[in-house]
Amino acid sequence: MPISSQHLGEEFVGYIPQAAQAGQQTLQLNAAGTWLALSFVASESKTLSAVEIRTNGVAGTLGANDLTCDIYSDLNGIPNVSLASSNTLAVPAAVGVTAQFTGFALALTAGTQYWAVFKNVNGTPAANNVTWRFGNQGTNGAMAPTAANLWGWNKVHTTNSGGAWATGRAADVFGLRLDFSDGTAAGEPVNSAGFTASANGVFGTRELGVIFTNPGNAVWNVRGIGMYVGKVSAPPGNVRFRLYQDTTLLATSTVIPPGNIVTSNVLYVFAYFSTAVPIRPGATVRAVIGTDGAGDAANYFNTVENNIANDPVAQALFPFSLHKTFFDGSAWTDTPTVVIPVTLLLDSNGEFA
Repeated sequence: MPISSQHLGEEFVGYIPQAAQAGQQTLQLNAAGTWLALSFVASESKTLSAVEIRTNGVAGTLGANDLTCDIYSDLNGIPNVSLASSNTLAVPAAVGVTAQFTGFALALTAGTQYWAVFKNVNGTPAANNVTWRFGNQGTNGAMAPTAANLWGWNKVHTTNSGGAWATGRAADVFGLRLDFSDGTAAGEPVNSAGFTASANGVFGTRELGVIFTNPGNAVWNVRGIGMYVGKVSAPPGNVRFRLYQDTTLLATSTVIPPGNIVTSNVLYVFAYFSTAVPIRPGATVRAVIGTDGAGDAANYFNTVENNIANDPVAQALFPFSLHKTFFDGSAWTDTPTVVIPVTLLLDSNGEFA
């Protein structure tokens, strides 16, 4: 559980990317010397079997072996030498498709940084190429890394086949997923992100947030909730957070006046409950944003959503299978393929003091 500098004396659990607009960046491999490199640090010693990345577009006609992924060693924050290579994938044909490079059998060493280096070896790359998608800087971590960061899940690229790296360096990016021979995976499988659509806007009795299960053996004494919150136009009510056990309301927070919420953006805000709320092991919980006012489909509060791969392995990479929940005024709808950033602020007067 990382310590939050915004909540002195407290700790939190949850998923909170540093950047509010998680968004994504892209790189088009339209020249032979243009390579994309995404780094990762192995948390365990395991055998890598596949690497996944998302497309943002395909131009021309690519052959079956034209796109490659190499795993490189690291040298002072840039790719060093290739350790293994794969050109085994179905050539992606659309935007937002997951490309999976299979056929690896590379033993990774825990605590070691590696690079996944993506190349286009087509004979005429200017006409036949792919555009890969990766996350904005800072979206994968709770700290605030700069582009000078040389360790972690970062991005660099080269335009001269590795003669010089660090072009457009970005630190703490999402988008890379690693699959291991034991059936587990690593990485943050977010493939895109953006603001909540008006269909899920928060106004009136509508509420939006996450559903999760406390997986541990300890009781969490939740003192408050933090989320990214913004507004569209001029919703009249105050922002408030609520905590439910399944669909039973446990607590409602103090309110944040609408004048303290920015327009056309989402920024991190938080509010507290009057007393700490205990969350028992195994409890199914909803943590949501709501309002005590009216509003409509043109005047509402919103947040940011991260879309993830539609498979159980990817979804299990998030803390306690955290995913989106939305109350439309009459019923709850849960969406396992969408994650909304949230933190549970734990009681600083209890065991987390």
